[in-house]
Amino acid sequence: MPLTRIQGKDLSRSAGAELLVRLSARTVRLGTEVADERGFDLAADDFELGRRVPLQPDLNKDVWRWDGWVDFERLLDTPP
Repeated sequence: MPLTRIQGKDLSRSAGAELLVRLSARTVRLGTEVADERGFDLAADDFELGRRVPLQPDLNKDVWRWDGWVDFERLLDTPP
């Protein structure tokens, strides 16, 4: 598996480990709640190591101009 540890949990001896990602947010200006979740098989090809980049929302700017948005989806060249 590409990951051996998540938040201090040792996965090095795990088999068939999955990661559940749950997203919930409110839309800008409308305040509508958005929620979704997806499971990822950590041993399969549907999981890629990336990087965490905090976005700095600014309601006075277009979302594409928020700080942190440039290269947001870029993957790590080498895993940490």
